[in-house]
Amino acid sequence: MITLNIYNVLLMFNPDFFALVAARIIEDSDVYAIERIFSDLVGKYGWLFVVAFFTLLFKNLVSNVLAGMMFMFGSDFDTDDIVYIGGEKKARIVRQTPTKTVFHIVDTDRKLVVPNVDLYKLKIEKVLPEAKD
Repeated sequence: MITLNIYNVLLMFNPDFFALVAARIIEDSDVYAIERIFSDLVGKYGWLFVVAFFTLLFKNLVSNVLAGMMFMFGSDFDTDDIVYIGGEKKARIVRQTPTKTVFHIVDTDRKLVVPNVDLYKLKIEKVLPEAKD
């Protein structure tokens, strides 16, 4: 039967509650063995955690650069092309970089900077040159 006294209640609000309970259950020699196992695992596989961390950290940057390369080196849109954004706003492509594309909106004389990842979410229509017979 579990009895609650002041010591047990105060122990539950201690941030190291689980460590204290585990230390009571596990003997000291077992604690050192567990620490040794974790240090060996970090020593052998620590680089995997570091690579995974940096991969998640730079995931957005890499996907943005790849989308920019696809947009830049594709033959669909070039710099100085006249396009319609959303079918309504007439714009000119001013600059294409690996991370962003800059549009000049003709009607309002404003600049629109769009990350390349979001370019394919926009509805961009290109004005085609006149067909020659």
